[in-house]
Amino acid sequence: MREDLRDRHKIRIDDRLKMWWVESEHGVPSIIEELKGDGGWKVKANAKQWRQIPTTEENDRNVDTERVIDLLTQRDRARKTKYYTKADALLEEARTSPRNGLVLRIHDDSRTFRIWTEEKPSFSKIRGEKVERRKVKRSEAETFNASDAYKRAITLVMKYEPDKVEETKAILEKFPGRECEILDKIEGRYID
Repeated sequence: MREDLRDRHKIRIDDRLKMWWVESEHGVPSIIEELKGDGGWKVKANAKQWRQIPTTEENDRNVDTERVIDLLTQRDRARKTKYYTKADALLEEARTSPRNGLVLRIHDDSRTFRIWTEEKPSFSKIRGEKVERRKVKRSEAETFNASDAYKRAITLVMKYEPDKVEETKAILEKFPGRECEILDKIEGRYID
């Protein structure tokens, strides 16, 4: 019934305020905005823009990023005006928009989307390298001190993702005493 009122008669309803108004080009009436407060009709100035999280070059070529961002922005507007059927349809259209049968995973909280695959992406494919990954298991007796862990972490990042060296150094310096934990994470990422 709400959608019928909105579509046929341009009547908007706010259940929480127990009020209704006729839609106009000026948007929500000021009296309603004052009562509602920052309830969500206005786009917040600091709201994040939608962005794509890269996966593999091959998969990312199947996504029309501009189209997906446009669909998700339209969905945001539909949700703000409580047009949930349209918002759901736009979400589904965005989710299934990639070519070759791929689908997107969309995260509203972080305002991101990416190609969804069942298997974990191989980081060697992301860089276009052919790197054989191997497991490195340290025996319980073999441990690294903080300095060795720092050096090994930087060496691994330099080998597999040189553009991330400065970021890795910053993380290692930000969390002193946790070099071995960070090294474990880095080894888990690059050496399976």
